[in-house]
Amino acid sequence: MSKFPELKEIKLIFGLFSPLEKIVFSFAGIILTISLIALIWILNNRFSVEKPIVGGTLKEGAVGAPNLINPILASSDLDQSLAALIYSGLMRSDGKGGLKFDLAKDYNISENGLEYVFYLKEDLKWHNGKPLTNEDVVFTVNSLKNPELKSSLKPNWEGVEAEAIGINAVKFILNRPYQPFIENATLGILPKRIWEKIPISQWRLANLNLKPIGAGPYKIEKVAKDDSGIILAYYLERNKKYQPESPRLKNLIFKIYPSESELLKAFSNKEIESFGGVSPFNINKTAIKKNEIKTIALPRIFTLFFNQNKARIFIEKEVRLALETALDKERIVNEVLSGYGKAANGPFLDGFFDLSDGIKPEKRIEKAKDILAKDGFKLNEKTGILEKKMGKKESIALNFSISTCECEDLIKAAEILKEVWSLLGAKVEIKIFTAGNLSQNVIRTRNYETLLFGEFIGREPDLFPFWHSSQRFDPGLNIALYANAKADDLLEKIREERDSEKRKQYLLEFEKEIKNDIPAVFLYSPDYIYVLPEKIKNFDAEKIAIPAERFSNIEKWYAETQKILKIFN
Repeated sequence: MSKFPELKEIKLIFGLFSPLEKIVFSFAGIILTISLIALIWILNNRFSVEKPIVGGTLKEGAVGAPNLINPILASSDLDQSLAALIYSGLMRSDGKGGLKFDLAKDYNISENGLEYVFYLKEDLKWHNGKPLTNEDVVFTVNSLKNPELKSSLKPNWEGVEAEAIGINAVKFILNRPYQPFIENATLGILPKRIWEKIPISQWRLANLNLKPIGAGPYKIEKVAKDDSGIILAYYLERNKKYQPESPRLKNLIFKIYPSESELLKAFSNKEIESFGGVSPFNINKTAIKKNEIKTIALPRIFTLFFNQNKARIFIEKEVRLALETALDKERIVNEVLSGYGKAANGPFLDGFFDLSDGIKPEKRIEKAKDILAKDGFKLNEKTGILEKKMGKKESIALNFSISTCECEDLIKAAEILKEVWSLLGAKVEIKIFTAGNLSQNVIRTRNYETLLFGEFIGREPDLFPFWHSSQRFDPGLNIALYANAKADDLLEKIREERDSEKRKQYLLEFEKEIKNDIPAVFLYSPDYIYVLPEKIKNFDAEKIAIPAERFSNIEKWYAETQKILKIFN
């Protein structure tokens, strides 16, 4: 029986070759080897595919200081972003303007719209391995409704009762129909057995707000602090038990910086790879590859709110009208947002009729001056400020302040407002506050004459929290302190109406009331700008309700792949 020659036999045969034959044989061997490698490479590429695998790390930067990484208390972008990664709700944003299942696998709505029943997935676990149950859902809802907690989400849950049904269902019973209620189901759920041990009065001070335990796609691996105890970074690792699928991106590192300039410096030094929420002005000054910049639509409107309780001048409707008339909002969009956004003319985006006044930019100052002059305002030659006599001895001056956050885009916008209104004869002071100080000591106490601030109005335009008179004081979000009986009635109908055409009509009527009353000047709606490195694949967010929802589909992101034959895919 013939057999393949052994190595020593091959060497013996090769030794019998002449020098020229050895060269030819060696060259042929090299050609054959290269050809085989090329063939294998071609076949591998033709008959195999790249498949995402678990691996990789994303280093993200954020500005601020973590304080309340808690889904029912978080208010800053940083806290909300971390809460979105660590906690899960019954439902979750799909990144396209809609919702998808998270902890829930299904839900039913009664015909009268008063009962919602959600069914939980099986074998849900907290990050500590303990089971997540419907009792946790009921506990979370009842906790945020506690007035002592002063959660900003409380108004959305007024008149809602939560009840555990069996072992895997929870029923929400509404005292009246509430069309956007399904949005409430995105609320992150808290573990009852941990939080129930803490008195509600101590919740805002609890260490669990800085080292939370949730059931979301990522869990905390470690927290890095400096020598003084200030948190520098959160190291997150994938939750292997997250349903319906565990994230492919293995680790996330959230590095925290005190300012936007420090964050951008860290990006330039390659300490971080991604970040969001930076002003468009700074985006254009930073060396970023074009395909790394993601722009996402947000239902967010930046507005100047008048506080008539603090500044008597704003009781005059003509003053409010003149201030709005003087503004060229397209200029603000171009100079503040560098074109990353659009002008706003009403309380929600994509209004039902054109709220713009059609005045040409070059005519605005003249028109505004005319409004004030007809209302009795005259220039005080000594002060250079417009004044209006209110009697024989009393007069009011066009003199007020703008309170806003120490964000570059808001400061720039405030400066444009001051510049334009100074041309009318107004004296305007800009007051700048840190985000925390603005929230706690200015907004919550309603201690401002005007407030330049942004509001998120949600996927479904639920304007009740922002404009209903019952929400004028903390923790309500009606920061214009707006009160209008007809508007209140319309807002209640908008919440309850399930017929889309009737609801649209109510929204139109409400929009007209706001246009007529001018409780605020709507300025612009910016895009959310998110910088993400090319190595991260499958990012697909297009339309989100808050910045934290950029992570809606993070379980599908990946950074590493491997090639496998198509027959095994």
